[in-house]
Amino acid sequence: MDPQDLASKLKDMYEDGKSRGRAVAMALLFGIRYARDIETCGASIPDIVRRAGLNPKSYGTEVRKGCMLAEYVTVRKGSLPAGI
Repeated sequence: MDPQDLASKLKDMYEDGKSRGRAVAMALLFGIRYARDIETCGASIPDIVRRAGLNPKSYGTEVRKGCMLAEYVTVRKGSLPAGI
């Protein structure tokens, strides 16, 4: 997945979470779900977050936390918004 695709996924997840008061949780979930893609896409986490139109300092931290958690947790089926 390329950096722009990842940014689009993050933006979609953020918007879904924002509408439910869970924007930060969705940034963490994005990091968990797409950790492997983030590592191999050739862009930094702040760059992906910036492309998604989010603050790279605060949301970059949350995505990075999710990437670190990815080694220890799995995403339950149905926990992601449709199409993500």
